Amino acid sequence: MNDGRVIKKVYGPPGTGKTNMQARYIREAMGSLPPEKILITSFSKGGAAELIQRAIGKDETFSDYRYRMVAGTLHSICFKAFNKPAMIETAEGIKEWNSLYPEYELSATEISEDSGFQKKTIGDVIFADMMLNRAKMIPVEEWSDKTIRFYNKWIEWKGSRFDFTDLIERGLKELDIPNRAKSMFVDEAQDFTALEFALIEKWMKEVNFGLISGDDDQAIYNFKGCNPDNFLDFKETETEILAQSYRVPRVVHEHATKFITQVTRRQEKDYKPCDFDGEIIESKYTYKNGIQIAEQVSEYIQQGKKVMLLTMCGYMLENIRTNLKRQGITFFNPYRSTRYDWNPFEFSFREKGRMSLNKRLWFFLNLHDGKNKIEIPEIKDFDFLFDFQEEKEEIPVFEDLIQMAEEKEEKEESIVQRGIFNMEITSTKGYWTGKEFKSWALALKNLFIRGQVKEIEEISDIEKIDYIRCLSLFKEQEDVDKAFAGDTEWFLNNLKTEHHKNADFCRNIIKRNGLEGLIDEPGVIVGTIFSVKGAEADVVYLFPDLSPQGYKETYTSHRDSLIRLFYVGMTRAKETLILCNPVSYMFLNLKEG
Repeated sequence: MNDGRVIKKVYGPPGTGKTNMQARYIREAMGSLPPEKILITSFSKGGAAELIQRAIGKDETFSDYRYRMVAGTLHSICFKAFNKPAMIETAEGIKEWNSLYPEYELSATEISEDSGFQKKTIGDVIFADMMLNRAKMIPVEEWSDKTIRFYNKWIEWKGSRFDFTDLIERGLKELDIPNRAKSMFVDEAQDFTALEFALIEKWMKEVNFGLISGDDDQAIYNFKGCNPDNFLDFKETETEILAQSYRVPRVVHEHATKFITQVTRRQEKDYKPCDFDGEIIESKYTYKNGIQIAEQVSEYIQQGKKVMLLTMCGYMLENIRTNLKRQGITFFNPYRSTRYDWNPFEFSFREKGRMSLNKRLWFFLNLHDGKNKIEIPEIKDFDFLFDFQEEKEEIPVFEDLIQMAEEKEEKEESIVQRGIFNMEITSTKGYWTGKEFKSWALALKNLFIRGQVKEIEEISDIEKIDYIRCLSLFKEQEDVDKAFAGDTEWFLNNLKTEHHKNADFCRNIIKRNGLEGLIDEPGVIVGTIFSVKGAEADVVYLFPDLSPQGYKETYTSHRDSLIRLFYVGMTRAKETLILCNPVSYMFLNLKEG
């Protein structure tokens, strides 16, 4: 390139501050360009938002930039550039497809932009093959006959509507860079597909400054059509390798480096570990030794350590999660917000801070089924009542709530905004259902007047409840105040485990750490290696087992992807890496490097 443009490629090994580096360059661009001329994209939905947050920080000078810059995944940027076209991969769209083509039924009720649903039907398998072929930019004539037949029906059916891949395919053909942006920033570049990379390259040719960062050693989404060769082959004017890890200790760094060199093609990187030896422990335990692992995790937590438990597949975590619950050890996965079997604590501490006690209780009391969240009202009962009691101890809580309900037409700030049945919530529903009220009533049975079971049952059939009617069902007794005041002993005695499978876990947490245990950030992250990329912990348990499909792939071109996957797992450790034993012969050897 000799036109004065600068296109910089940066390799960021684990823990070297790649995101902070990107943020610094974005900050520099903000000083010379209006926000509309800056484009930021990342592989993940939260990646671009995090870059912006770090770039702006607390500087109010650029506060409006976060809303005016072109930022998001490539799919979301193209979606806006096409003026939010009608999409077909919605619940309604999939239902329509299944009614027209039952022989190609799709099991998913809705398909996200990453097509991350489990393949259950023949239609699912062919759909996934079609999307993979498109992501890899494989010509249609090279597809299998069955996939071509599916594709032809798909094209005919969707007409002028878009699917998620259309956003990128048509973006590549029809879209110039939005707002004629002058600076473009791309993060996690190793995880983009060939199709997405083609669009990135097209737009990069239109800017004065481009920064693309990633790490080919951390490319783990081969099954989605991602290939680190796209990043390796990208033509730039400048190249930089970040040289210092601020996370990975010496022993772990040495082992992980030896391990990753097994990959067929990679960029050599001379980067230094942090100034700490660390340790690698070879454990005799497997992912089936949930009791023993939970006991060890408990000891680490008592030492103030953050712990991470990582497997290749989600089902390998079930026994571990069960035993963590039995011990009352709180865990979550902040990076898998839609998987509530891995995320019994639903929140992002980076954005929201501590979750209120009442909302946490709602979440625990079985208001989700493991995968699909049932909307949780953003109620203010405990928070409001704490404050209220401090100010007006002479007025009984219950009486005040009733008074607020009676005066609701006379007050702008009524119980609807601030009371126990807050309908101003962030969910798509915007109201409590009778079913939700019944769940609350069953869980906290002693809050309600005895003999009102029949009326509560009647209310459960009502979609939008009458909150004044519900208030009339509460007791005016001592235990009401105890519940609202967060009395630990009251909750231990009154959470009804027979009605809610998660109440046992909730009680165990309270026994271990009191009610504060329900509010404090968990000390354990549980998840697949795929789900925690970018995360870190003091102690990391890594289980080497492969799925049957993964084991098959060790003998194909996918072996490099599996090596990278476990390399990512190793390099999450800040102090201690625990390499566990395999359950069967289907595993990747992690201990010899």
